[in-house]
Amino acid sequence: MLSLMFDSVRRGYLKLNNGNVVTAELLARMTGNSTDDTSHWLQELDYSGVLSRTDDGCIYNRRMVKEQAERTKNYERVTKHRCNANETGDETPISNSNSLSEFDVGSKESKSKTKPSRKKACRLPQDFIPQPEHYELAKSLEINCEMEYQKFRDYYLGIAGPKGLKLDWPATLRNWLRNSINYQKGGGNGTRQTVRTSAAATRQANTQQAIINSITNLSRSRDGDYCGEQQDGNNAGIERRNLQAVRGTSAGGN
Repeated sequence: MLSLMFDSVRRGYLKLNNGNVVTAELLARMTGNSTDDTSHWLQELDYSGVLSRTDDGCIYNRRMVKEQAERTKNYERVTKHRCNANETGDETPISNSNSLSEFDVGSKESKSKTKPSRKKACRLPQDFIPQPEHYELAKSLEINCEMEYQKFRDYYLGIAGPKGLKLDWPATLRNWLRNSINYQKGGGNGTRQTVRTSAAATRQANTQQAIINSITNLSRSRDGDYCGEQQDGNNAGIERRNLQAVRGTSAGGN
């Protein structure tokens, strides 16, 4: 029944193409049901307040009629706006289609707002070179601008992933120059090395010292054992000589 209402010449109303109201008997033939069953179902819908009827007894769907009214209103408003735009010289074309299905229920016109373009990060351009401001900054920091720029260029051209993307490359080079004072130059070639004590080097030194101490203690322990053995040997020799002397004295007396 809803399909018949939607396809009706007056959308939402249960009418024929000629405008006549669809009766219970006609609705039964159109839906393939018996007249008694169709009449019984319509009575139940009337009793529960689901059906709505016009003064002439035509059944209609309240929601479908409301939505159709909103679509018609939106269509008329958009058409009027386009006609006014054409009168003022705007070349906006008017749709020749009379279909109302292209206008959604409750649709609102959104005014186009021009948003400022947002700058995107990019990789280091091939033609990027230091500017006079970079040379002045390097001079004030007492560093070689050309040398730092070459390291800066090699680093960012070789790095992969998001770390190689920047929004402002001149500002990135300025930060590079400022941060260069936090590094020391090694070997006279300007290699950047972090000024900090290596934890790995400290652990290695501690391990080496522990090995040296272990070797020293082991050597001392062995020396002590040798001296003890030598002393024990001397005492045993003295005891043997004393025993021999006692035995000799006993033999002479006999």
